[in-house]
Amino acid sequence: MVSGADLPEILNDLAIARARQGKTAAAQNDFRRAVELDPGEDDYPFNLGCLRCRPMTPPQRRDISAKQRNASRIPGGPGAAYSFLGKSGQEERGRPGT
Repeated sequence: MVSGADLPEILNDLAIARARQGKTAAAQNDFRRAVELDPGEDDYPFNLGCLRCRPMTPPQRRDISAKQRNASRIPGGPGAAYSFLGKSGQEERGRPGT
């Protein structure tokens, strides 16, 4: 018997539902798993990209502001990158080290 965790179509639908509930990290994981299971399907990476381009919530903006303040205190640190990301209103969410 195949579980829903092994069917990319189900994972895609689950990820969409989780994204609508604001569960972004769980949605990203489901989309990534769907891509792993069916790399030839274009919808899954597209949906993942759409999720990553969603407007940030106020808590996410506050988190980036805190990162900017902390990064600017480190000589030669990533402060410039955070400044750019903060000004553009976008951040690469879910990447290691961010």
